[in-house]
Amino acid sequence: MRRHGVELDTALTEAMRAAYAKERTLVGPKGYTDRIHRRKRLATPAVRRATEDAEELLTAREDHRLHGVQRIPRRTF
Repeated sequence: MRRHGVELDTALTEAMRAAYAKERTLVGPKGYTDRIHRRKRLATPAVRRATEDAEELLTAREDHRLHGVQRIPRRTF
């Protein structure tokens, strides 16, 4: 169970990072230096959808980390 939980966590992390990379790509390189350009681009429907997707994946990963990964019992000596 733990191995599968860790694999799911890895997959969620990779998907979340890809979603945030998509958001950064849609904003463009000018968004790194020009905050007005960044705010205007973040308001477009495509970027908002990408942000929502990334945040949903982040929430799913956090929920999985809190409740889904089985713990290995500690050894007592």
